[in-house]
Amino acid sequence: MKRKFEKMKKAAAIALSTAIVLAAGAGCGGADLTENAPDYSATETEFMTYGYSAIYDDWYAIDGIYTYFDQSLLTKENLQIYKDSGLNTLFINYVAGFDGAADSPKWETSKTKMLMDWAEELDMDVFVFSGTLHELSAVTSPILVDDPEEANNRTKFASEADLDKHVRNSIGAVMSHPACIGVSLKDEVNWKQMPALGTVYRAIKRCYPDAYVLMNLLPYSPGNGHLAGIESWYCEDYDSKTSEEAYRSYLQSYLDETGADYLQYDDYPIRGNNEDNAYVLASTLAGAQIAADFCRDNGLELHKVLQTCSFKTSGWLCRTPDEDDMYWQMNICMAMGIKAYSYWTYFPVVNTKGEYYVDTATFVDREGNPNPIYPVMQTLHSELQAMAKALSHFDYQCLRTYTQAPIPGSVGFLSGVDDGDLKYVETVTLEEGGVVLVTELYDAEKEQYGYFIVNASDSALAEEATQTLRISFKDFEKIQIWDKGEVTNAFLDDGSYEFTLECGRGVFVMPY
Repeated sequence: MKRKFEKMKKAAAIALSTAIVLAAGAGCGGADLTENAPDYSATETEFMTYGYSAIYDDWYAIDGIYTYFDQSLLTKENLQIYKDSGLNTLFINYVAGFDGAADSPKWETSKTKMLMDWAEELDMDVFVFSGTLHELSAVTSPILVDDPEEANNRTKFASEADLDKHVRNSIGAVMSHPACIGVSLKDEVNWKQMPALGTVYRAIKRCYPDAYVLMNLLPYSPGNGHLAGIESWYCEDYDSKTSEEAYRSYLQSYLDETGADYLQYDDYPIRGNNEDNAYVLASTLAGAQIAADFCRDNGLELHKVLQTCSFKTSGWLCRTPDEDDMYWQMNICMAMGIKAYSYWTYFPVVNTKGEYYVDTATFVDREGNPNPIYPVMQTLHSELQAMAKALSHFDYQCLRTYTQAPIPGSVGFLSGVDDGDLKYVETVTLEEGGVVLVTELYDAEKEQYGYFIVNASDSALAEEATQTLRISFKDFEKIQIWDKGEVTNAFLDDGSYEFTLECGRGVFVMPY
């Protein structure tokens, strides 16, 4: 399933060769590896990729203290650096956000139009922060009111027609630009704000049916579902539910209020203090399973915000991700059927209070110079879009985890994960200590099953966690392997195949 607003984009030309590998096992004979082999070589769809904090102007601020540059960083050259990292969509945040009707006199000379013009020249889609609609989608009281005297046409409206007029007056200018695909609304809403989010979302879709509307939800956080220890994040009756029930109620409220065709949440699992403490967040895999199950059951796409930052508040929360950490995040996301990938953050967050970001952890530093993670993400995005040729056709079905002692690092992230039944997988045997995740995905159009296999051991101890595993399948003699976009057909050896995967790495396989 694709978003209605998603544009078909030409993927970078990728030479995919099908290597014919003859298995040594008996019974292969002269059989043809290409017979009935899956073929996704004609697919041209890319997954959406974008970064939060994608632009800086000539300043940043920490705890109200502003630092100014000699010149603005809003340049076409910096947008080219952004695109060259493998990000194909530009999120213009409040640094240059624009509110205004299509005939606004300020539009032609706005920084937002300048950036959109450059993005169009660079073949990037754009969506924009609208301060007016962002604020409106965060209120906790009804936006549509029965009494016309209550209406002020800013936060309360007497009719949908009046609200729709407000929407057009807010984003008519940006939506008229050929590069613009939509706008963003309030980030990480709680349950009290969900009706407002839905009301504004539906109004935008009435005015601009093909618009992409960014709505990013809270992550699953068992035991921490309260705001200030009093009000709940997820639902009104939080204290009478388990954490899982409360989070599912939150996701259901999102779907009921918006009727959207996708769900996105953020989750930053690469934890530690950059010195002597490193681990994977305990709730990350359970949260991914809850969200993926919900999307499967409701016919939604699943989108995800990944961690490309390091920050602390009163104490350290997130350590600086390295190559192993990014592979760990990306492969688990592909395994869970995620179709759009975004990152917190591209630049360090431009304006913070009480949060302190490591300048060298993001794609680029505060002056726009590439950080160590930048070339890593270039490689990962190239591999991601190569994998999208197949994975864009598949939807998540279920997962199963496999472990072998001694397991290096943390195993807390296996807590709350429920193993399902993989239709065509008989056994997965691990040779070394560690964790392996196998998910089942399905292409309904071709009636093709696929299995994403990830060495999911804690990436904090990646050097100790290379894994050799053997997976066996029911009822098949051959397998197609997608490894970082490279495609190989092979015979199974008595129904099984052996893989060696470094920590965080994964392969997608299709038995046939």
